[in-house]
Amino acid sequence: MIKRTLYQLVINSIILFSISYSQAVYNMNEVVVTASRIHPEYRNLLRSVTVIDSSIIESIPSNSIGDILNYQAGVDIQQRGYHGIQGDVSISGSSFEQVLILIDGIRLNDSQTAHHNLDLPVNLTDIERIEIMRGHGSSIYGPAAFGGVINIITKSVGKSPFKISASAGDFRLLNYEIHKSFRLKNIKSFITLNNKKSSGYRFDTDFDRFTLYSKSQIDLKYSKLFLLIGYLDNDFGANSFYGPSPSKEHTKTLLTSLSGEFNKFRNVIIESKIYLRRHSDLFLYDITRPEELVNNHKKYRIGGELSAKISLSSKQKVIIGTELINENIKSTKLGTHDITRAAVFTEYGNTFKDRILVNFGIRGDYRSDYSLGLYPTFSAGYRFSRKFKFRTSVGKCFRTPSFTELYYWDPSNSGNPDLKPEKGWSYEMGFDFFSGNIFLFQSNIFMRKHSEIIDWISEDFGKHWQAENIGKLYIKGSENVLKISLDNDKIFYLKYAYTSTDFKKGYNYFSKYVFRYPVHQFTLEANCTLPFDINNYLTLTIKKRREEKNYIVLNANFFKRIDKTLFFVKIMNILNEKYQEIFSVPAPGRWFETGIKLEI
Repeated sequence: MIKRTLYQLVINSIILFSISYSQAVYNMNEVVVTASRIHPEYRNLLRSVTVIDSSIIESIPSNSIGDILNYQAGVDIQQRGYHGIQGDVSISGSSFEQVLILIDGIRLNDSQTAHHNLDLPVNLTDIERIEIMRGHGSSIYGPAAFGGVINIITKSVGKSPFKISASAGDFRLLNYEIHKSFRLKNIKSFITLNNKKSSGYRFDTDFDRFTLYSKSQIDLKYSKLFLLIGYLDNDFGANSFYGPSPSKEHTKTLLTSLSGEFNKFRNVIIESKIYLRRHSDLFLYDITRPEELVNNHKKYRIGGELSAKISLSSKQKVIIGTELINENIKSTKLGTHDITRAAVFTEYGNTFKDRILVNFGIRGDYRSDYSLGLYPTFSAGYRFSRKFKFRTSVGKCFRTPSFTELYYWDPSNSGNPDLKPEKGWSYEMGFDFFSGNIFLFQSNIFMRKHSEIIDWISEDFGKHWQAENIGKLYIKGSENVLKISLDNDKIFYLKYAYTSTDFKKGYNYFSKYVFRYPVHQFTLEANCTLPFDINNYLTLTIKKRREEKNYIVLNANFFKRIDKTLFFVKIMNILNEKYQEIFSVPAPGRWFETGIKLEI
C-alpha cells in the first residue's frame, strides 16, 4: 500500500509539472555518430536515437553501464549480477542476441554468446556519452543490429585533473578508482583503473571486478591517431545463472585498437581502424562437483575497416567503405572454429530545401560459413519547422547463430548445429518536437517482421532447454520520451514504451528469452536541488513482462560538491522490491553505497 501510494504521488506530481512547463534538450548542432556513418547533426536525425551525456552519467543513480541503459525507453536490461557483473540487453522487444554493442564504433558482441556483450572494458568515468539507436542497423554495422545499436563513446583525450574515488556499501562492497592524464609533445593520453568487490547479496553472488581503460591521441600534420586499450577481469559467483546449481564464472576481456582520421584532401575524410578483442570465459557449472562440467572458452576477433566520406556539397554526403573480420574460438565445450567475414557498404545523404531529409544505404556481407547477403535501408524526414520533424525508415536486418546456440551442451541446455540465421525487415516512423531549451517530446512507432527466430525452448519448464528456430515473429510497439526543465536545477524525464508480439506456436513449450520483454515499461527521472545545496537524482521504473507481475524499482543518488571534493550516497531499490529479471535469479534488495570523489 505504501509503495503504491508513493508511486502514485510521484507520478501525479510530475504529470502536473509537465502540463505547465517545458525543458532543455541535447545540443541540436552536436554530431551523432551512431545513426549513420555520415554522422548527421542531432536535429537532422532520421532515426530514433537517445543520447546520454556525461553529466547524466555522473549524476544518475547507477553502478554500471547496464543500470544507465535500463532507464531508457524501450531498453531492457535483464541482470544476473549487480554492479555490471552480467546482464542481457534488449531494445524494442528484441532478444539479447539482437542488439549490437560498440565502443567508439568497435564491435564488442561476443561470438560465443551475447551474455558476454556487456563485458565492457571501460569505466563510467571514461564515457563522454552513450548513443542508443533503435531499430535496424545491419546496413550500417552488419549482423546482430535487429533491435538496435548501443555505441559507447569515450572521452576526448586532453588535460584533466588527477582523480581518485573510494566508496563502500552493503554486502562488504568496496569500490576504488584512479584517473590520471599525461602529455608528451604531440602525444596525450589518460588511464583509469577501477576495482570493485563484494561478498554478494545472497549465496554465491560474490564478485571481484577490475577494469583498466587507456586512450591516447597522436596529432600529426594531416591526421589524428587514436590508441585504445581496455582490460576487464571479472570473477563472480553465478548461482543459478544457467541452471539449478551454484556456479562460478571468470571472464577476461582485452580490447585494443588503433584508428585514424586523414583529412589532407579537400572534401574527403578517410577513416580507418584495426582492432583486437580477446575474451576468455572459465565457467564451472556446479561448485559442489569442481572436477566435472568445467567449460573453458577462448575467443579472438581481429578486425579492420577503411572508409571514405565525401562531401559533394554542404548538404550532400556519400560514404563508401569495407570491413574484414576474423573470429576464432577454442573451447573445451564448443570445439574449435574459425570464421571470416567481409563486407562492403555505401551510404548517401541529402537535404532538399532545408526541409526534406533523405538517406539511403546498402551493405553486402559475406561469411565463410554462410552465403552473401545484401541489406538495404532507406530513411526520409520532413522538417515542418526548426521545432518539429517527422521521420520514417525501413531496413533489412540479420543475425547469425552464436557458437553457444550451435554447439553448447550441459545437463540443462543443448545447442543445435542445424540452426539457420535470423532475418527480417524493420519499419519505424516518428516525430521529434523541440521548443528552444525548454521542451522535448519524441515518439517512435515500430514494427519488425522476423523469420527463423532463434530461442531456447523447453516442453517441461526448466528441465532442459533446446536451441531452435521457432519460426516467424511480428513485433510492434512505441517508445515515447518527454523531457522537462523548470529551471537549471529541476529536470524531469517521463518515458513510456509499449511492446507486443504476434506469434503462433506449433505446439506448447516454454520460451527462455524471446518473450521476456516488458509489455509496459515506464520510467520517471527527476533531478533537483535540495536544501543545503544537496543534489538529488531520483529514478522510478515500472515494468510489466508477459505473464508476470509488474514490479517497481526506486533508486536515488544524493551528492554534494565542496570545492574539488564530491560526497555521495546511493540507495538502489529503496522500496526493497522483490523481483527477478532472469528466471530463478532473484534481484538484490535495498543496497546502500556511500563514498567520496577527489580532484587534485
